[in-house]
Amino acid sequence: MGQICSIEEPGLRPQPLHGKALSERVAKLEDRRDTTESDFIILNQSSIKDVSPDDRNSLAKSWSVLSSRSTLYSENALEDRKSTSLGNEIGQANDARSQAQSLHPNKIFSCALDFEEYPETVSKFWIPIEKMTEIGKFNKTFVQNVKQIKEKGFGAWRKSRGDGNCYYRAVFLMYLENLFSFRYDYTETLWNLINFLENMDYEIPFTDFLDNKLKFIAYMKILMKVKESSYTDAFVEFKRVAQVRDFDLAMIATARLLAAYKIASNDPSIAPFIFEDQEMMIMQILTMGEEAEGIALLTLPISLGIQVIQYNFFDKVVEQKFPEENDSNFSPIFIIRRGGHYDILCKKSDLEAQNYDLKTGTYLLPL
Repeated sequence: MGQICSIEEPGLRPQPLHGKALSERVAKLEDRRDTTESDFIILNQSSIKDVSPDDRNSLAKSWSVLSSRSTLYSENALEDRKSTSLGNEIGQANDARSQAQSLHPNKIFSCALDFEEYPETVSKFWIPIEKMTEIGKFNKTFVQNVKQIKEKGFGAWRKSRGDGNCYYRAVFLMYLENLFSFRYDYTETLWNLINFLENMDYEIPFTDFLDNKLKFIAYMKILMKVKESSYTDAFVEFKRVAQVRDFDLAMIATARLLAAYKIASNDPSIAPFIFEDQEMMIMQILTMGEEAEGIALLTLPISLGIQVIQYNFFDKVVEQKFPEENDSNFSPIFIIRRGGHYDILCKKSDLEAQNYDLKTGTYLLPL
């Protein structure tokens, strides 16, 4: 039986909407006055014909005007959220997704493409690396640097909001997104992170950091409940939650705590790199909106047990590794620094491994 469902909070089971309730929801979506970041629609694709023509027309109209959208297709389900500005390129992407839907029984998770959109947190999708040249298309050195990045095997990038927290957001978000992979089981690593944060022996100097840490843990536990039933659903849910400003701020505060804790705990692995007052370094890291530099570029990766490879745009591209050696079982996280701003990079090989189509902004996910 075809159903249209609404989900108001992550992790909750969808509740069917019928008749008047369905019409009211469609009207609210169309009107855009009642939409929130957590609103999205699920259609039973195998029996969408059961939805009345009027409701289908209204729903289609609402999809075309909502302010931001990501979608999850399958042979049995279609999740649709709010969409960004729609142009010819987006229309072509939607047509390509529809074609892919008819060819593949797998789930297809995608985001409507808007390359000009300034992110609330990070870009919803991977952007072709060539698009980066548009930032400084009249600067020959910048364009040449982008070309060098492409020659190193990078195929895409994602923007991180430029609010002084861009480094912590870029690194920690990609770390978490990798752990919520639909391809591998990192359940133990995720629980180790949660348990470490819960038992962190550190007198946090600011109460708002403690509040944000607890909020981050709560979000993580909700996501872990989703992961218990489906790695794919957990990946999709994480991608959605990553766009929620409340989660984003909690995540950044937690990343800063982890970076500061590595200094406060007098870890011998970073002792050779501490050249100034320890308390001053900690306070700098724990200042929201303060750009990451110096010791923070090392302490966050070490705290997470990963390596971050950073590409700096100067007269040419300069590569830096934090730490220098990668002793972990995880692939490095790649970021790019332009001036004092950080964004995220992705290798072409990783895009292929994730079954991601740059042209349509689409993941082909396992059922």
